[in-house]
Amino acid sequence: MIPNKYIWILKKVPPPEKTLFWFTILLIIKFTFLFFIIDQNRPTTIPGSIAICSGDCDSYLPPIDNLVENGSYSPDFRMPGYGIPYFIFRSFTDKSNAANLLIIFQTLVDAIASLVLAFTAYRITRRKATFYLTILFYGAAITVSCYNNWILTESLTASSLIFGFGFIQLFASNKKNYWLFLSGLFFTWAYFLRPVNFPILILAAGTIFIVAKGTRIKSSIIFLLPAILINSIWTARNYHEKNKIFLLTETRYSPLFYSESSLECLNFCKTFSDFKVTSCFFVKSGLKYFGQSVQTLKLDDIEIPDELYTKDFNLDSLLLIRQYFDEIAAPETSIEREKILDKIIAEKFRRYTESIEQNHPFLVQVKTPLILTRRFLLQSGAHNLFFMPFSFLSTSQKMAKSIFILIYWIVFISFLLGLILCSGKILENKLILLSYAIAFYIIFIHSIFLRSIEFRYIIPAYPFFVIGAVFFINSLIKPRPINKI
Repeated sequence: MIPNKYIWILKKVPPPEKTLFWFTILLIIKFTFLFFIIDQNRPTTIPGSIAICSGDCDSYLPPIDNLVENGSYSPDFRMPGYGIPYFIFRSFTDKSNAANLLIIFQTLVDAIASLVLAFTAYRITRRKATFYLTILFYGAAITVSCYNNWILTESLTASSLIFGFGFIQLFASNKKNYWLFLSGLFFTWAYFLRPVNFPILILAAGTIFIVAKGTRIKSSIIFLLPAILINSIWTARNYHEKNKIFLLTETRYSPLFYSESSLECLNFCKTFSDFKVTSCFFVKSGLKYFGQSVQTLKLDDIEIPDELYTKDFNLDSLLLIRQYFDEIAAPETSIEREKILDKIIAEKFRRYTESIEQNHPFLVQVKTPLILTRRFLLQSGAHNLFFMPFSFLSTSQKMAKSIFILIYWIVFISFLLGLILCSGKILENKLILLSYAIAFYIIFIHSIFLRSIEFRYIIPAYPFFVIGAVFFINSLIKPRPINKI
């Protein structure tokens, strides 16, 4: 336990009730981070903007630009959650200025969300220490802030989940139904930002059903009402436009950028690694992801494990597929030949994937998920801070990045220790249980189910790492009853 004689330090710090003070501090921190990051002149597809737009960015903005200019939300592969604030800004200014306003908006929302998360932790534990720790671990950390200048959903998704989580805590405290409605609204926005978050809405609804004793059905309906209304509008729009019903997106991957062969390539690569890296083994310039190619990797950079091969294929078989991809990319290849090669490649990949699944079930079902989970979690939490490798940084830059890496690891290790050492208390407190459930769902869906482990995908889980971490640290202080819901 932390000796009480050291707790006096906290008495010198302004109390959580000084809301304006803490919000001002968070605004200064968040915008200082923003000004530092945008000063690095990273490449972007929006000239004259402080926004970083590359990769997935080019699938979020064009539908809104087309809606403003032509009245049609197209291409419509993405759900419009990220486009809502951009649409507001784009309605009265050009693309560059709208992107700038979106970045400022994300940063402002991040500051508000940091304060909400700190107050939520404070209300759960009834300790000022957890408020201050949350400000340090989340508000003053770079893990989420380093995405505030990117046209990507990570920052807003983390913030929307924080708001939804915080409103559930407020409902648990005073049973006011409007907190439920607001919570449902933000959890709905979270999966309109990233459809992969839809099950989180169900996890939250289950928590509300448990804690709303006496009004379970009514409370659950109020919570789910925003999702029902908004998703009904989205589904009706989809039926009107495409004459088919789908609740989220029509396909998992954009049909504009993925051919049959590239999709089967992804399925093949998922059997033994992260498909976004290993697919580069077959396409020298990298498979296209929403119009942007991933970095070019050489053959020697990609590890194809020997245990992957079966009697149905070997290294020569894979190199032959690579030659087919090269032929498709050649400018002199006719469209008819491309279609033929596409089907040949797709069929080979399907056969090889089935062979791996039949002959190496342990590799596919156990070893690969464990490897991907380890890679996903054992990261710096600050990889996007500088636009250069760690070895190229100056001494002061290395020290700064090391501090943020240390914060990430303190949070993550404390989160895990909380699960191991405080499992009984976690089961007693349904909000803490929900935070762990959300975090582990995000880990599961990316590293085990989708098998795509870009470092940025951990960002929506980070607020719940922090909740688990401060909950564990709180247990080390002289015991005090926590709020149970």
